[in-house]
Amino acid sequence: MDKSENAESISRLARRSHIQPRGGFFAPGDMDVFSYVDTTDYCEKMELNRRLGNIKGALFGQVFEMMFQFEYELDHSGLIPALRIFQVGLLGAVLVVEMDEYLELISKVMELYSSSDRNYRKIIYVFEKITKYIAFLRSGWFDKYYLPPRVTVADEKAIRSALTATRSLIDKYGYKPVFNKSFNVDDAKNMIKSACDLIVGDTLFDFKCCKSAPSKADTLQLVLYYLAGKHEDAELFDGIKHLAIVNPVLGRVFSFDVDDLDKDTLRLVETEVAGYSPDNSVV
Repeated sequence: MDKSENAESISRLARRSHIQPRGGFFAPGDMDVFSYVDTTDYCEKMELNRRLGNIKGALFGQVFEMMFQFEYELDHSGLIPALRIFQVGLLGAVLVVEMDEYLELISKVMELYSSSDRNYRKIIYVFEKITKYIAFLRSGWFDKYYLPPRVTVADEKAIRSALTATRSLIDKYGYKPVFNKSFNVDDAKNMIKSACDLIVGDTLFDFKCCKSAPSKADTLQLVLYYLAGKHEDAELFDGIKHLAIVNPVLGRVFSFDVDDLDKDTLRLVETEVAGYSPDNSVV
């Protein structure tokens, strides 16, 4: 199928403000919510550490997600699967002709994690540096001389708390996670290749590290991942029963049951937003 000249990644497409009705196709207020931490104590400490720390906004989320996947794979599957998380950044490094610099960063990660006494402030700082190569692929902007913010004790506490709490949450599901499931979306004229964060058992997860509840753009992004998965890997995605957003900053999970989603709205999003042919609907 020929792609639209405005075809975008799933995350960017979901944020086009004009494509949704006022309340959203899938209203965030309809999501089930539960806490996976001692909410008051955890959130107070997280808020304090994030306020005192230097790692703000999207950078916090990027570092958290990379470290979470790397550590989970390292502990459960070994070094080689863990190193796969660096494949995306590697492409960015090749494009900006900084392959040697990037490989040095990966080597530093391996060195720091092989130590019996892991220095998390150094580990976090290296992951901060790695994110600039991924950011280049997403934005097209690369700052050769970018220096990440200094990692403080507060930054370390915030990220490690998020890692520990979320690790405990995922372990409770009892299934091996599937990280970064990618979708070629060849049959969707409005979308380009994208990847969701995490699949565990019958649940598709997306990470959002912010101080607010999900937006209508977040819920649309989640549903678009689900639809793309149904089109490309029916065997895996026919078993998905829940779509969830995990927010490690709030210590909460926001979720939809797939069976509760309006089928007419799903078909509308499938055809008009994603750009799949109505003749090939998976809803």
